[in-house]
Amino acid sequence: MLPFALKAVWFSLSLSGLICCWIVLVLFANVAQLLWGPLLYCLGVTLMQSVFCLGLIWRMDPLEMPRGFCIVQDVLINVGSFLLTGVTASFTLSTILSQLRPYSLAGITPSTFLWHPRYLLFVAVFPVVASVVYISILLRLDALVPADDLQCEATHPIWVRLFGYAGVPLLLSIPSLLFSAFTAFRMIRSPGILGQSNGRRRRYVRHNTMDGLTPLPVRRQSRRSKSLEFRTSADIRVGNTPTPAPSQLTVPTPVAIPSPTSSAVLSNPHLLQSPGRIPTSPEVASFSRKYHLPFNRQPAKSPSPDLRPASRSRSSIYFPSDTSISSVFPTFAPPSRPPSAKSSVRSLPALPNLDVLGYTDLSRRGREPDCSLSKMVSSTAVGGDEESELRWTRGLSMSKSELELVRGIEAENGSVDWDEPIYIRRNPLSKMMRDKTTPPPSIATPLLWHMVAFQITLSIVQILASITTLIDVGKQRSTPTPFGTQHFALLLAAWCPCFILGHLPGVRQRLMFWKRRSFL
Repeated sequence: MLPFALKAVWFSLSLSGLICCWIVLVLFANVAQLLWGPLLYCLGVTLMQSVFCLGLIWRMDPLEMPRGFCIVQDVLINVGSFLLTGVTASFTLSTILSQLRPYSLAGITPSTFLWHPRYLLFVAVFPVVASVVYISILLRLDALVPADDLQCEATHPIWVRLFGYAGVPLLLSIPSLLFSAFTAFRMIRSPGILGQSNGRRRRYVRHNTMDGLTPLPVRRQSRRSKSLEFRTSADIRVGNTPTPAPSQLTVPTPVAIPSPTSSAVLSNPHLLQSPGRIPTSPEVASFSRKYHLPFNRQPAKSPSPDLRPASRSRSSIYFPSDTSISSVFPTFAPPSRPPSAKSSVRSLPALPNLDVLGYTDLSRRGREPDCSLSKMVSSTAVGGDEESELRWTRGLSMSKSELELVRGIEAENGSVDWDEPIYIRRNPLSKMMRDKTTPPPSIATPLLWHMVAFQITLSIVQILASITTLIDVGKQRSTPTPFGTQHFALLLAAWCPCFILGHLPGVRQRLMFWKRRSFL
């Protein structure tokens, strides 16, 4: 016979666990804005613990309990076990589905566990079907024979328990444990990666869209002409490239204006007086002080007087090394309407056959060899006949070219309109690319960690409840073990929410009500 002291301790732990479970789950439902899960769990725990505690009336001795009460006690404990299994499986399903979705941007939120009709299979169909099967076998075989135990259970034959809490819940508990462990491993292994879809991982990339540049006035494009014209200084020479017909040059391009040469700087001392950038031409020298950029001019190194080919392909560009390109990024046009663009264009000889746009990253200065990306687009490619050619130019004795967009045709026709200044990127090439800003990678929230831990723990508890019965059935014992793992699982089912969900930050703050009063 089991001592009464042990029965009294189990009664105390069971009743206190039931009360604490209700308190914690009510607070959890308030914090997580979730009602159906905590409510069903409390219902299952109440069925199990209340009918177990009522056995104290007969000193928790099945031999003294009436037969009707024994049947009700055994049935309600098994029904509660089926219901807890269904709730755990529902939580596991919602967690694994949210992780497998490719665009779950906010990790696991309370909306992840909202009610869905598919959960009826676990919280309604499964408990009802399992209960009907168990009650039918229990009454048909008259397996409920009183024995030395803390509660009434099926003892003859003992394998009837396998249709109750000791066997049927394993059909869902083991998969729930595996899926929950997979979710936990996935969160630990890849906390910054979102859900996978079709075996592909998706990472978030955030592109910077703003920098420290001052505004650049942008001109509204005329409907008569929506293209740009690239023009370069006379220092750039092009060889071995046929000149296209004038009819092909229908696209106006912006002008790439380099900094003045060393001789030009020495002959014009006023160019060195500007604390900012070196003016690109005398026409904009007066605007250099009015339009300040957050960069300091640094003296440019004088390159060697030889010419270095930019590419070994059939169409090569030669950059004269006697041209000292400014080390700072472009001097832009002033906000106000500039002088006649026609005069500016005349002072810059046009390159009729190639459009050249050079860009060098400032962060790569001082590295050898210096690399710059030159995008050479032939005039035929602009029309769509040939593909654009992307080349890498290495070893150039230049740091940064200065770029100014000039609309020659629109300036001559007087159809250039000026808009309010807007901020542009540091890299001119990035202006031509489509900007895509994506949200930062999501991380596992505290709710997710606590829910996964709750699922794993409850699955283990349900497996623990069947160990003693499986051993007794395996050894073919005629009398079941009076005190086994199912009694520990009964208490853990009530205390599991308190140990895990009670440590959720929102729940813990509400439980410590005495600390909240001290701040009032």
